[in-house]
Amino acid sequence: MMRTKTFLFFFHSYGFLSLCAFIFSLGILLQSPFSFEFSSAIALAVFGVYNGHRLLKFHQSKLTIEMSAWLSKNLLAIRSFVVFGLVLSCVLFIHLFSLFSSAIFLLGITLLLSSLYIGVFSDLILREIPFLKALLVTISWFIVLVYIPKSYGQNFQYIDFSFLILFYALTLPSDLKDIKFDPASFKTIPQLIGSKKSLILFNVLMALFLLLNCINGRLNLFYSISILLFLILLTRYYLLKSSSFRIELFDFSLVLVGLGFLFSAKF
Repeated sequence: MMRTKTFLFFFHSYGFLSLCAFIFSLGILLQSPFSFEFSSAIALAVFGVYNGHRLLKFHQSKLTIEMSAWLSKNLLAIRSFVVFGLVLSCVLFIHLFSLFSSAIFLLGITLLLSSLYIGVFSDLILREIPFLKALLVTISWFIVLVYIPKSYGQNFQYIDFSFLILFYALTLPSDLKDIKFDPASFKTIPQLIGSKKSLILFNVLMALFLLLNCINGRLNLFYSISILLFLILLTRYYLLKSSSFRIELFDFSLVLVGLGFLFSAKF
């Protein structure tokens, strides 16, 4: 029982997503001297921002009954995670880039976008605009995890735009998880084409991302095929066991991609 509670807490508090973001960032920034510090800042930012989003949804009564019940029992911990994650990530980012750098400006814009996404400052909630939800998440992740660190290290290449495909693909399982309580007006991909077709699209987009980076020589072909086979099996298992499956496990794609870049660079 205790192990189950710990497992759920790890997922519900975005601990798993933060860990995935850390390993992904570490993998794609292997050549950078600030990779560990930046990856730590990213993980803490994800931890703080995503828990902040969930906390706001809780106060707006926009969570499922199950999630609301869980959050009400762990309210103090989640509030602490928001403060802890945001403060420490800000300290690390300012230490890395200096307060008045373009990187901090872009991070500030992304944080503002994140606030408007959830409706912190006004009744305008960007994620409720039809078709916009996944696009905003994709752009925000791309700017923070790829564009800023690679531009700062002066090694941003055109092929790095392929990460937009990866991040958009990852919004599909996330929107699939939210399909139970997202209003139909959001018009997310899972709402429009259903669960099965959304996961097929997810695998197609992942295959395209892996192929582009294999052709460019940044990913090993054998490892890329192994990633794709794993994701196809994960998809198959979800379709068979959707009631008991933790859809957050698709976030593990970030870990696999990060390790792919790490191993491809070393070997």
